[in-house]
Amino acid sequence: MLRSLFLLLLLPFAIAENEYCSGNRFKPTEANCAKFEFSKLKDDGQCTDSSKATNGTFHGIKPKNCTTFYDISDLPNQSMDPEAVKMAELITNVFENGNTVMGYAAAERLGDCRGYTCGYIGFTTGTNDAYAV
Repeated sequence: MLRSLFLLLLLPFAIAENEYCSGNRFKPTEANCAKFEFSKLKDDGQCTDSSKATNGTFHGIKPKNCTTFYDISDLPNQSMDPEAVKMAELITNVFENGNTVMGYAAAERLGDCRGYTCGYIGFTTGTNDAYAV
């Protein structure tokens, strides 16, 4: 019963069709990249400054040395069916952004001590994974 309900809830996402990141709007142009202000960020202070801090208290994660790099080079190569990839992306986007409109070009300073949060799954400048992407 629970499985049937779960599959029924996923049905709208499975049939949703969207043009993901198509056209000039999403190209890596100077204008699109400028909003991330990567050239202005310094290693010191990425985890401590925020325009949304309350009373000078930061409630976000403060990783040591502002990095959380993990070596994933030893992970085995895998393949997935394109429809399964699309479904996983849509489900992820629902939990990250609250809808199935893919937010690839999104960038926001959330005030969580992680710098700017970017993309539809939340790469951050504070943990340096936004730089890698």
